[in-house]
Amino acid sequence: MTEKILGGILIFAGAMLYATKYLAAAIYSVSATGFKGSWGNSDFQVWLSYVGNRLTFLALLSAAVGAYFVVSAEWRQRKLR
Repeated sequence: MTEKILGGILIFAGAMLYATKYLAAAIYSVSATGFKGSWGNSDFQVWLSYVGNRLTFLALLSAAVGAYFVVSAEWRQRKLR
């Protein structure tokens, strides 16, 4: 049961890291001084590139490890029955 809880926490942490990437890009775009743009999709892609890919990697890693814990705990539980 504790592996399932840990897996759920890791999946939640991955979702928060993934959302943090977009929040950071949005905050960065608002705080940019001297920006004379149209505030469209292409502009937001530029702000996302400034944030980088590290948060995406950590989010996917956390979610994958969490999913592994949940699936392995469920498999062990069914195996014991």
